[in-house]
Amino acid sequence: EDLVTRCFAKRKALTTEKKMTKMQKEEADKHLKLQGELQAARTQLNLFQLFHIEKDADSAREAIETHKAAVATALRECSELDKSTVDLKRQLQEATKATLVAERKLDKQKALLEEQTPRLVKNKEELGRAMKKLKGAQTAVEVKRRAHEARTTEIAKLEQDIEDARLAERAFFKEAEQAARTSGSIQMGEQQLSAYHRLNEEAGAKTYKLKQEREVLETEQQRERSEKSNLEASVKEQEARLERLEAQMEATKSKVESAEANKARDSQSLVSLKQQYAQLNDKARKARIKEDAVQTKLDAVEGKLREAKAGQKEGERERKQQETVEALKHHFQGVRGRLVDLIKVTQRKHNLAVTVCMGRNMDAVVVDDEKTAKECVQYLKEQRLSLMTFIPLATIRVKPVDERLRNMGGTAKLAMDVIEYDEAVERAVVYALGPALVCDTHKEAKKLCYGREQHKVVSLDGTLLSKGGVMTGGTSGSMEAKAARFERQALEGMRAERQQLMDEMNELGSARERQLELEQAKSAASSLERAIREAEDDAKLNQAKLKKLQMERENLQQSREKALPDVAICQTNLQERDVRIRSLTAKINEVQDKIYAAFSKSVGVSSIREYEETQLRQAQEQAERKMQFSTHAAKLRAALEYETRRDTLKPISDAEATIEKHKAMLVELQQEEATISGALHEHGAAMAVLQEEVAVKKDTSDALEVKLKESKDISSAKLGQVAKAKRNLANKESALEQTIERRLAVLRTCEMSEVAAGDAAAALDETQNEEDEEEEEEEEEDADDMETDDQEPKPKKHKKNRRRQQGGLEDLSLDYSKLPRHLQVSMTEAQRAKQEQDLKSRMEAMTTELEKLAPNLKAVEQYENLKERERTFLEELEAAKEVAKVAAEKFHATKQARTESFMQAFNHIQAHIDPIYKELTMKPGHVLGGTAYLTLENQDEPFLHGIKFTAMPPTKRFRDMEQLSGGEKTVAALGLLFTIHSYRPSPFFVLDEVDAALDNTNVEKVAKYIMQKSHLDQAKGGFQSVVISLKDMFYDKADALIGVCKDPEDNSSITFSFDLERFKN
Repeated sequence: EDLVTRCFAKRKALTTEKKMTKMQKEEADKHLKLQGELQAARTQLNLFQLFHIEKDADSAREAIETHKAAVATALRECSELDKSTVDLKRQLQEATKATLVAERKLDKQKALLEEQTPRLVKNKEELGRAMKKLKGAQTAVEVKRRAHEARTTEIAKLEQDIEDARLAERAFFKEAEQAARTSGSIQMGEQQLSAYHRLNEEAGAKTYKLKQEREVLETEQQRERSEKSNLEASVKEQEARLERLEAQMEATKSKVESAEANKARDSQSLVSLKQQYAQLNDKARKARIKEDAVQTKLDAVEGKLREAKAGQKEGERERKQQETVEALKHHFQGVRGRLVDLIKVTQRKHNLAVTVCMGRNMDAVVVDDEKTAKECVQYLKEQRLSLMTFIPLATIRVKPVDERLRNMGGTAKLAMDVIEYDEAVERAVVYALGPALVCDTHKEAKKLCYGREQHKVVSLDGTLLSKGGVMTGGTSGSMEAKAARFERQALEGMRAERQQLMDEMNELGSARERQLELEQAKSAASSLERAIREAEDDAKLNQAKLKKLQMERENLQQSREKALPDVAICQTNLQERDVRIRSLTAKINEVQDKIYAAFSKSVGVSSIREYEETQLRQAQEQAERKMQFSTHAAKLRAALEYETRRDTLKPISDAEATIEKHKAMLVELQQEEATISGALHEHGAAMAVLQEEVAVKKDTSDALEVKLKESKDISSAKLGQVAKAKRNLANKESALEQTIERRLAVLRTCEMSEVAAGDAAAALDETQNEEDEEEEEEEEEDADDMETDDQEPKPKKHKKNRRRQQGGLEDLSLDYSKLPRHLQVSMTEAQRAKQEQDLKSRMEAMTTELEKLAPNLKAVEQYENLKERERTFLEELEAAKEVAKVAAEKFHATKQARTESFMQAFNHIQAHIDPIYKELTMKPGHVLGGTAYLTLENQDEPFLHGIKFTAMPPTKRFRDMEQLSGGEKTVAALGLLFTIHSYRPSPFFVLDEVDAALDNTNVEKVAKYIMQKSHLDQAKGGFQSVVISLKDMFYDKADALIGVCKDPEDNSSITFSFDLERFKN
């Protein structure tokens, strides 16, 4: 590249020297001829300019009259549209007012409906509790009725048992008498009977006192036994009553506990509900504040969107250009985007001025280098897409901006200072805008352009004043549309912000819904408070009942405690009395044995007691049976008396009264529910009618709003037309003024203020003291613009103009007879500019040649030598270009080969790292093993960045490699090492204590893997390995062992080898 640059510099210097030599050769011949031709050309140019300037002035005056008429017509149409718009606004206001009235009525109905809803909910809850209480009371009545029926059945059963006991007692004594008659008892004769009675009287007389004492004791004993039986029956009855009381107390305790649990649960729920209510209230307050803030922002954004006419659609051409640029960005890396999309105008008022300054560069695409631009051009040709201009940042030539232009004063600013852009595209911005200035008014723009220093200036209305004095004014709809594109990004941002604000409004929800949630929470809290009060009342009642039952239990326990000692006393008395009775009986028997000794012998019994015992045993048995019958009858009578005294009808009547009370309450609640439901139905029907009415009124308002919008759009379009017509009129007037100024400038240059209309031609020939000739400056069109084949750069050349007022020149008439006919015909601006440029070019060429003419006799020889040197330099330049091309091709080929070689290895390793790592980390509980993979940090340029290695051991979550343990890192490193080996296998491995950080399990896995690979061919991924290890896990899987130790005699190391192959078979 340096060689090519030096060749270009040599060629340029040679070309300059050649031109100078050629000019020296020709200047002697042309000197005299050019003097006359230059004078004629100058006269012809001045007449040509003045002639066409006067024609432009006449055309401008006619156009001004036409535009004035158009402005008057447009103003009348706008006035009529304004009247129509006012009428539509009035109708829309009336419709909106009617809609608001209907919506207020609808809101009122909704409020009534929402007011009735909590009442209905509360009524349903109370109705449910009443039903529950009614069912509980009905169940209690059934229980009490069953208890009454059981009591009646029990009384009847007890009466039947008493009757059965009485009949059984009669039957027993009857059977006893019959058995006594039929039994084989001793039968004595009359003599024996009289002896027995005599002896019995004697024995009775002798044992009278003893028998009398024994009878007294037996009577007391019988009374004591009866009293004991009664006490025992009373104790048993008290114990049974205590058991029933315990059951009732347990039931009452469970009720109290249930009531307390319900109270605690409801209290906890109430606390939670109150917290929820407080949260809902706070949330509703915050939502109201946020809703107001969001609504304010939304109104502001919508106002901005309306002002910016955000509803307008993009043109088809604009959309296609955007799609083309996006496609270029997708296919080529160096494409940055269109210049209009890469900059942002800081203030809206500068949009049109910046658009005019940028011109056709506005849609130019900024790319990094010339190569990217050429690739984009080729792509456009292949895809048959529209033409586009490209600005390569690396090769465009830009001039530094003069910092003095930033301090011009007034409202003048550099066009670059009214926009924002990325520093990366600064060269493109400087190229597109250059030293152009932007100011607010046309007057200030003319001052800057026609002052001592001339500048390129654009006013806010889009009027461009170039350095040469050419003024370009008037804006078309397309120019305004282009200027509006600067606002597209801001509009998109406002649309996104509006959508975000609307989403926030939707998320906040309706205020009525929040109020309804608060009412529902409040109603639920009231219901819980009532339930808590009811639970407290139930708990108090059951606690009072429990206290009564406890008092009754204590009384029964005291009675039982009092009865038990009496039972013990009776038992002691009975035992003592039995001893005394047995003693008296022994004495009586002893006396009777003495008296009945002879009689017993005569009767055939050992003693008279055998006979009497038989009779007494029977009597005793009968007495015991009688006692049993008597005790059983007493128990039955006591139970009958208890059941008879127990009143079971009163609880039934009380429960039935409670049921009637609950039924009446239930009927009342059902009636209230029907009333509320009817009111809800009425409010719902009224709300449906109002909703339909609101919908109709809204439709009417929407239709009027659409009409009003259409009218506003038409009015806005008309106003735009009026503004456009006014701008065009102002531009025409400005153009006329500029034309007059240009005529004055030409007349001043020609010094024709003293020439009459009749002799204008002679005056032009005799003009003396010509001032500075008019200079021309081209507005540079940068040759570095990369364009498609069918588009060529259009050079813009403007004349430098200086203004000086001179009295009497404006009304001067001129003679154009010396101006050729072909220069007096009507021409377009382009033709005129071309013709004028041709005349100026000819004059400049003549002047230049006259200034350079200096005869030189050796010019011909020098010229031939220079041509020969030029040919030599051209050959050197072509050779240097070829060398640079070959070097660039070799560089890119080498770079491509390096990338392909690297990617081939990377793709292989990336594909095989995971299976090898899985094989190294596989274990019984996790047969799939771990996961490992490689990723490039830069897919497009892998050598610019690194490679990231990620390994996830089994059962472990994802972590960076630095956070893995030493053993996990070792296994991952071995997996990567073996994977790299699989790509370019090496003859063998030397592994030096790679198992230092591994546990026994992982050591065994690594050793097994190395053993498997060691027995495979190299073509199948096998390898030989030498492993240095201190762990025996490697020893039993090795083919041979080699040990190293110190030889103390030679003071050197010796080795020992041991072949394990012979042990593996």
